[in-house]
Amino acid sequence: MTHQRALVSLNPLSLSFISFRAKYSDKADYKDIAYEMLRNFSLSFAGCDPVQLVIERAERTDQNDFLKIVPADELIIDKLIQPLIEARICFCLGHYAACIAMAGTACEMTSLFIHELIDPEKASSWTGQGKRLKQLEKFPEVPKDFLTNAETVRDVRNKYMHLLDRPKTDEEEDANLALWSALRAIDSLLDLKPTDVPGVLGLNVTPVKNYLRENGVITDILSGEVPQDS
Repeated sequence: MTHQRALVSLNPLSLSFISFRAKYSDKADYKDIAYEMLRNFSLSFAGCDPVQLVIERAERTDQNDFLKIVPADELIIDKLIQPLIEARICFCLGHYAACIAMAGTACEMTSLFIHELIDPEKASSWTGQGKRLKQLEKFPEVPKDFLTNAETVRDVRNKYMHLLDRPKTDEEEDANLALWSALRAIDSLLDLKPTDVPGVLGLNVTPVKNYLRENGVITDILSGEVPQDS
């Protein structure tokens, strides 16, 4: 019988803070538990405070003026906005590849969403994101800002999601680019912005506006009511 040796990783999916939490099961010191959870969930560097790193990354992703007000539609929030939230969380925790993946998901779902509003027959058949963006170029209703930024996200995602030897040196910057490009892309379709009428917010993309009217998210303003959307 030939004996062989292999390097192995024991319990690679274990979460060490669970055993740490047991130490405090009879205590009220939840700050230590929260800190240990954060230390385990975030990717940090030796000698660095994980909390400070997360704060710095969060501040870096907060310097924008995108998607401040969005329609409270269940599909939009669940399929388009939630992936962006998760992308930002991943960035703050230092999980850059996951950030890129979720930013790509947000853009892909948004592309499918607007495609189905404009051309539901063709959108119903599966196609890759690259082909879908090419198809959306034909429609003047789709903002150029969306197409440009969604293509940037697609390029970054392909760089990391389809190769085993994905680059590491530029991962943080690429994740930041993907996150910001996804924000800009979706903002160009969904963000409610001030109009020339005081107190009135408006959407510039007609198919999205019609969708929101059909689903009761945007309604006509009755006499005497304070206008909130348009």
